[in-house]
Amino acid sequence: MGYPHRGSKKGRRWHPNLRRLQEYVNKAVLPETYHMPTIDEAFAKLASAHTLSKIDLVKAYNQVPICDMTSSLCTITTHQGLYKFKRLPFGINVAAIRFQRLVSELLNGIPGVVALLDDILISGENIDQHNVRLNEVLARLSAAGLRVHREKSVIGA
Repeated sequence: MGYPHRGSKKGRRWHPNLRRLQEYVNKAVLPETYHMPTIDEAFAKLASAHTLSKIDLVKAYNQVPICDMTSSLCTITTHQGLYKFKRLPFGINVAAIRFQRLVSELLNGIPGVVALLDDILISGENIDQHNVRLNEVLARLSAAGLRVHREKSVIGA
């Protein structure tokens, strides 16, 4: 079951209980800090690139499982009964930070790779180096259970 909402995807109106959930959880969750990479830092890391790829992750935050205690906080009432989120919902104030930390730690140690939330940039000074890095990134994403949005990804540009 997806998010409770009314209307089409383009003109999506969120269920009123979802807004209350976000407000409630944002008050209950302690703020976190984590260094979000800037575009200048990303460009500096990719400066020597001759081959570049961009991997886009499907529904970024929604791929991150949450613990039972947090899941209990993220329960809303719908016309079909209670809906308990098992994945990190959008609108939670720490969602971007937690997702960035997860992806950065997952890809740590691979040179020429920059994660900017749901976009991962992979560079190489030549095609062979790029392909080795790309395969390592894809292997780590697969091992972590994160899915790639093939249509939005660009390989070897």
